[in-house]
Amino acid sequence: KIEDAVPVACELLASKTVTDVAESIALLLTASRFRVENAVAGMRRMLPLVWSKEAAVKDVALDAFRTLYMTPAADDVAALHHELTQLLGDAHTAA
Repeated sequence: KIEDAVPVACELLASKTVTDVAESIALLLTASRFRVENAVAGMRRMLPLVWSKEAAVKDVALDAFRTLYMTPAADDVAALHHELTQLLGDAHTAA
């Protein structure tokens, strides 16, 4: 089940291998789009990667957040506000 893959992807976010991190971000992005259980927690764990010193990791993380939260399809401001609030609600505990 995809729900079982989310915690594994979260662990792989800390990998030193860029490919592991990029694939984990892709899985978490897809899980979030389909509102898979714990996907928001995974996105929270991914949030610090936007400040990664590794350019490739930083780019993939930024692209994922742009895709999920800043796309033109997200024209419902109330829904976007809810999604961002949910993401950032406990972000300080995820780092």
